[in-house]
Amino acid sequence: MSARDKVRSFSESREPDETPSPAGALTYGDLRELATLLERSPSRQSLELSNAIREDAKTVRDAYLRGLREGVSRFAWWKDGEQYVGACGTTLQQAMMEIDEGERRR
Repeated sequence: MSARDKVRSFSESREPDETPSPAGALTYGDLRELATLLERSPSRQSLELSNAIREDAKTVRDAYLRGLREGVSRFAWWKDGEQYVGACGTTLQQAMMEIDEGERRR
């Protein structure tokens, strides 16, 4: 069983009163339980679970950045042939560069 399958099976075994997370994402409680499992598990299994958690975190970060870019571009407005975002005179191009810079810092 792959690490991703282990994480999914763990996520599916949650208590029924827990709110399901969107798109099968791990909840804080899931991560807490996984951390406990990692402390008790053999080295190879710990590595597989850690990698699966990192993959999910990267997926969430990538989805967030795609949504941020989409939201910024959808609410851009035009003035004198230039697209702006917000009310302070920031151009769409400047805003996208700031998002890219913030992504590189992470």
